[in-house]
Parts: sequence; structure tokens; C-alpha cells
Amino acid sequence: MTNAVRAAGIREVAALAGVAPSSVSRVLSEHPDVSAGMRERVRNAVAELGYQPNFLAQSLRRRTSFGVGLIVNAAGALFTDLVTGAELELRQAGYTLLLANDGGAPSADVELLRMMAHRRLDGVLLSLADERPEQMQRLLTELDLPVVLLDRDLDASVPVGRVLVDHAAGVSAGVGDLLDRGHRRLGLIGGPPLRPQRERWRGIVEAHEARGLKVTCDVETGPWSVEAAEEATRRLLARRRPPEALIAASAVSLVGVLQELRRSGLTVGQDVCVLSLYDSPLTQLSTPAISVVRHETARQGREAARMLIDMINGAQPSTVVLPTEFVKRDSCPCARRQAT
Repeated sequence: MTNAVRAAGIREVAALAGVAPSSVSRVLSEHPDVSAGMRERVRNAVAELGYQPNFLAQSLRRRTSFGVGLIVNAAGALFTDLVTGAELELRQAGYTLLLANDGGAPSADVELLRMMAHRRLDGVLLSLADERPEQMQRLLTELDLPVVLLDRDLDASVPVGRVLVDHAAGVSAGVGDLLDRGHRRLGLIGGPPLRPQRERWRGIVEAHEARGLKVTCDVETGPWSVEAAEEATRRLLARRRPPEALIAASAVSLVGVLQELRRSGLTVGQDVCVLSLYDSPLTQLSTPAISVVRHETARQGREAARMLIDMINGAQPSTVVLPTEFVKRDSCPCARRQAT
């Protein structure tokens, strides 16, 4: 009886969409060889009829789980928006998201990826805690499992998809604005030595070189935590010539920077400029509002999910690079030159 009801449902969708029942199945299974027009007609018919595909039956027939894993450091700044974007895209395609937190430990990445492969998930979205371990690179090469990296990079021989962010362009614009306002002593509160950190530093260098200036930016790196950012800010402020402008690489770093400035009796926009390389509600709620370099983290999740679904359906790994944007606010006025 269940099969009959399900078959009738597919026939009703097919009749309303004006396509064959097999075409409905191809659209619902995200088969890549489907025209955009057919896909739209079928999806509109599904929505109008309220049809619910039987994904359990499909998974048994296709030997798939309709499950996708996401391995990420839950302490990372982009965690919530990225997961939301990925989950919505996957749910629309009939997939369930299994979330795992690596806690920033490279060994956990390897263990979690093996576990997801053993559970026969259809694919994995992966934000590596470390891009260097050979064990992870061998595992990604050996596993017959579609994987998309989230703003991480590995050797080109590793068969994974990549959704990257063009940090360098946005940072170059933001730092260029600081330099054009007369600021010369900069301090970066960064994170682990991963692709985002490397690309942000490239943007800092490019901004200086474009103006014929020597790079004058002190760097403090560490884990993503408020406490680490506070300590990094404290060390920068204690230097003989402390920075005129502080650059916070993440939302949690920004919290640490602002807390340490308040503790030190310094005022943002008067005593020191602040530029955040990640947008969050805090940047606009602060007084003055914090200038930012931003990108759409929810879009990053959506793009990664779409790429992974395509790979599950037979597409080759590819690379997508998402743009960044500098938004100028009131936290970075022109420098007041003082005798040194």
C-alpha cells in the first residue's frame, strides 16, 4: 500500500509538471543531467502537491545514506552562519547533516573523518584544524568519499572540492584605508597558521607595497578564544611603540581586543583604531561602530553544500572563491601624528 501511494504521488507530480515519472525521480535525486527548466517545473509541482519523497526507500535502493558530515571547530567565528547555510541547502536536497566538533585538534579531524566514512555517509564538509598532517592528506586520497574543504587548502593532488574566501582582497582594502589615513604602526591579532591567516597577511603586504611603504605590522597569533586575544592585545600594547591600529581576525578576537582596550583605559576611535576581519552584530553595536572586512559565511555553507551534492552525483571536485568586502565605519579616523 505504501509503495502504491508513493508511486501515485510521483505520477501526480509528473502529470502536473508535464514530465515523465522517471524525470521526477531524477530531479529529486539531484541527478546532474537535468535541465534547469525541468528541475524548476518538478520542484514547483512538488511544492504545490506537498509531495514528500521516501528517502529511506531511495537510500536502500541506491545504497546511500542521505547523510552528510560536517567537521568544524565549533569555537570558530563563522560556525553558526556556515552551518545554517549548509544545513538549509542539504535539507532541501533531502540530506541530513551530522555535525562534529574537532575542538581545533588535527588528530580529531582524522578520527572523525574515518568515523564518517565507516558510517557510510555520502560526503563530508571539512574545516581542517591543520593543513599539514600527511596522515590526513593520505586519508583523503585513499577514501572513496566526496569531501569539500571549507576555506582550507591542500596539495593539488588531493581530490577534494574547495570553497575558499578571497581574504587578501578585502584585507588589502581595509589596511589600505588605514594607511591612507596616516596610520603606520599596525597590530594583527590573528589565528592558527591556516589559509585564512596566510591570505590576510598577503593582503596586508599588498596594501603596503601598493603605496610604496615598508610593512610595519606586528603579529600575534594563537587559538580562537577571547582570552588568547586579550593576551595578544596586551602584548601589543606593551611594546615600546604600540600599534595605532589593531586588526582583529575573528569575532572572538574582536571581543578580546575590545575588553583589553577597556581594561587599559583606551578608547576606540580616539586612542586606537580597530578593524575587524569578520563581521558580527558586535561591530555595529559598538560605539563607535567597527570597520570590517566581511564575507557571506552563510553563502559559504550553501556553496559548499551544493558542490558536495554535485560530487555525490558524480561531478568532479572544483574550486569556488567567494569575495570579501571592506565596510568603512567610525572606528578608524585619521591618524594624529605625534612626536616619537
